[in-house]
Amino acid sequence: MMLNLILASRANESQHAKLQAIETALGPDTEIFNEYHALIVHHAKEVCLTHPRCDACYLSAECNYFNY
Repeated sequence: MMLNLILASRANESQHAKLQAIETALGPDTEIFNEYHALIVHHAKEVCLTHPRCDACYLSAECNYFNY
C-alpha cells in the first residue's frame, strides 16, 4: 500500500513532512485526495473505536495511541 511505503520511508520525519509527502504522491487531483481522506475516515470508524482494534490496524506503527 502506498501509505505504508511513504510512512515507513519517513519514520523519523515530522507529521507535517509526512503529510506533504502523501499530498505530493497523490498529486493535485482533488477527487483522489477526497477519496483517500474518506478511506482514512472509514478506517478510523471501523478500527479506532472506544476499544481500538490495533491488531487490525495497518497504521499502528504511526499511531500515537498504539505507541503510547
